[in-house]
Amino acid sequence: MTEDEWVEKLATGSSLPPMPWPSVKAMSEADKRAVYRYIKALPGDAGEPAPAPLPPGVAPPGPPAV
Repeated sequence: MTEDEWVEKLATGSSLPPMPWPSVKAMSEADKRAVYRYIKALPGDAGEPAPAPLPPGVAPPGPPAV
């Protein structure tokens, strides 16, 4: 995702929880860009994409997180 795509995504709130969308939408564009640049500057390789959301009542695979 490019920086501009990141800013647009945060501006539209087009994602799933747990993002605190009212707070995110209240951020300035400069702050959104700063968060993007901070995340990109973190060391290490990119992680795996998040798994697809599960519908209500469906248990996630694997052991529970502790």
